Amino acid sequence: MVQRHIVLKPVGHILRAIHLKRTIDKASFDPDWGVTYMFAPRRNGGIGWDEFIQRRTRHSWRIDEPGLDEELAERIEEVALPILRSITSIQDFMDLTASGRPLFPHWAAIPARRLLFEAALGDLEGARRTCCLLWHPKLMPRNAPSGDDLLDVPQKLGPLLAEDDRAGIARQLTAWERQSAQSFKIEKYWQPSPFPIELQTSGTTPAPGA
Repeated sequence: MVQRHIVLKPVGHILRAIHLKRTIDKASFDPDWGVTYMFAPRRNGGIGWDEFIQRRTRHSWRIDEPGLDEELAERIEEVALPILRSITSIQDFMDLTASGRPLFPHWAAIPARRLLFEAALGDLEGARRTCCLLWHPKLMPRNAPSGDDLLDVPQKLGPLLAEDDRAGIARQLTAWERQSAQSFKIEKYWQPSPFPIELQTSGTTPAPGA
């Protein structure tokens, strides 16, 4: 339990969690299961891919209701954990975002996000094309604030892609994972692990999106 998140361990490239969200009513809460990728520059601990865990009845989740803890545990086991436990790789996360779930944005819907995944998977040609696309003035405003995610991704990865620096790309992605772990306050649960792009450089052929 980290703040209002129940985090599944270990935490690698993908974060899997149950989020007990606050509501206007102090006696109520909304439990969601959610996932997100860790290898991105972050300034907050928001999870962008989540889904509400409904009760068996139409009533809201209230902390003062007898037996609520048992029902919540059962619903988490029934609804959330089978999905969360099945997501063990980057490719699993990508497949989930492409599964058609309502309100689940596709991993490639935003160029900056697509660039991160292409780089992590070792698709350097695709990453270079996406990086060039990001510099289009309609996508990359000239007055974007310093440190903005939109600028960080192509500015940090662009030179590395130009040099075909796979080791440098992996180091940058790992640095962003560490930053995400700090934002989510889960540093002690995060376990750095090789990206597919690193396994390719070592002569190993990884499973897609491992």
